[in-house]
Amino acid sequence: MKVGILLDDLTVTIWVSAVIDFIEKHPNIEIAFIAVNQSKSKGASSSIVYRALRMMDRKLFKATGNPFKKVKLDLKSIDILEIVPQETRFSDRFSDEDVAKIKGYEVDFMLRFGFRILRGDILYSTKYGILSLHHGDTDTYRGGPPAFWEVVNKSPISCVSLQLLTETLDGGIVLDKAFQRTDLTGFYRNQCKLYYAGIELVTNFLTKCVEYNSQEWIETRKNCFPKKIYSDTLYTNPTNGKALNILMNFSLSSLKRIIYQIFYQEQWQLLLMPTSSNWNELTMYRSNRLVPPKDRIWADPFFVEHDTKKYLFFEEFITNKKKAHISFFELDLNYNPTTKEPVIAINESFHLSYPAIFTDANVHYCVPESASNASLTLYQSMAFPFQWKPIKTLFDTSKIYDPTFIKHEGIWFLFCTQKVFSESSSDMYLHIYFTKDLLHEPLQNHPLNPIYRDARIARPAGAIFKDLNNKLVRPVQCCVPRYGHSIQFFEIEELSTVGFSEKVITGINPNWEKNILGTHTFNYTNGLLCGDVQVKRSIFL
Repeated sequence: MKVGILLDDLTVTIWVSAVIDFIEKHPNIEIAFIAVNQSKSKGASSSIVYRALRMMDRKLFKATGNPFKKVKLDLKSIDILEIVPQETRFSDRFSDEDVAKIKGYEVDFMLRFGFRILRGDILYSTKYGILSLHHGDTDTYRGGPPAFWEVVNKSPISCVSLQLLTETLDGGIVLDKAFQRTDLTGFYRNQCKLYYAGIELVTNFLTKCVEYNSQEWIETRKNCFPKKIYSDTLYTNPTNGKALNILMNFSLSSLKRIIYQIFYQEQWQLLLMPTSSNWNELTMYRSNRLVPPKDRIWADPFFVEHDTKKYLFFEEFITNKKKAHISFFELDLNYNPTTKEPVIAINESFHLSYPAIFTDANVHYCVPESASNASLTLYQSMAFPFQWKPIKTLFDTSKIYDPTFIKHEGIWFLFCTQKVFSESSSDMYLHIYFTKDLLHEPLQNHPLNPIYRDARIARPAGAIFKDLNNKLVRPVQCCVPRYGHSIQFFEIEELSTVGFSEKVITGINPNWEKNILGTHTFNYTNGLLCGDVQVKRSIFL
């Protein structure tokens, strides 16, 4: 596959450099040329107060990583085309001579990382079109600045869109989108995360075009995002007056956040609800709560029955230790803990959570989340419930979140979210891995990965289970507008080594008590619901 690159300069930002570096290293993608804009025109002007606001924001609210740092491209034998576009107020056109020159390279795609709004024949000079990222949702946020107005408007979600350009501003043919939780603590922080998400969006699309027929893949993606009437405003840089108002409101919100953190803590607590009802007929306000001491949280519960006894495993995070281990309670016949203090089951030098326990051939296994160690380990019970031994490293260089195994039609499938970059969200990229022999064979990457790029529907929220109709049900965290906000349930319609599909069927919102902020784990086993809630708790009580 051959591509061309459109740039404003050969000194580019890190996020652009990352895409170009990926293409250069790919054995089946060739950069045929780089077209560099020779125009001296500047972009849209911005007000003094807006510039001051953004400068203050970058200084006070540091981000993880800086995708906008400039680097000089190290080009070897790539043709450089110097282009002087024909300019109107907001758009650029290429001359007939330049269009003909570009057509002569017979590239599959061009990637636009420079120039302004493109008009004219240049849009039709490649086999499949010009790929461009819009750092906003083309359905709701056209214009700019990117990832800025979402914070101003306190939108729960921020989006980056990959599109094939047309003459319509930000209204091209959308091929893919990635949805992250809006970081309301800073404009720059939100923007950085969205630009890192854009890197993955482009590189994954190009990879899929190589693996499949490009035209086939494009047609498949077109059907995923049908055209919608755009009925929102065209966003622009704020005026001095508007920027001043934004600055005052943002400062007030930051002050409120600081005061809140002084007087309140947010604590995860456990839920238990024995019931004879079907899982989707539960009434959440009837659940009982296990409240930990103020210096810790209890979360991510998994229920296990062993030799007629009942056990509840969960994450126990100790605040002053700044890490968690896996603990358990033994439960009596009425599902009450038999001891006041939980017992530690698995403890490591690094943070552990989400003790995903499953049983195979009468042997208990546990795969706790250990993303802080960039690893994932399979533990086997040696003397249940006290002794657990690590028996296999499943991943040793990847940050895997909420790992959830299920054995389906003789194949082990692992559902998890995963960071694609160290700066990426841990909530938005759903991955599936599989193996026929969990103990002796490595996990294989599902060809559709990442299955989702969406913080609302990606991250697992408990074990996948079968309902009364023998359908597979997957609990899912909705991590919008906050991490662990609510739970959705999806019915898995297809699960194989080459395909996956599911549909949403119901959900749980954290509305049954005033002080509940979120709920992010649901496990339903043998008539017992075990889950968790995050509550706002005064530091004085």
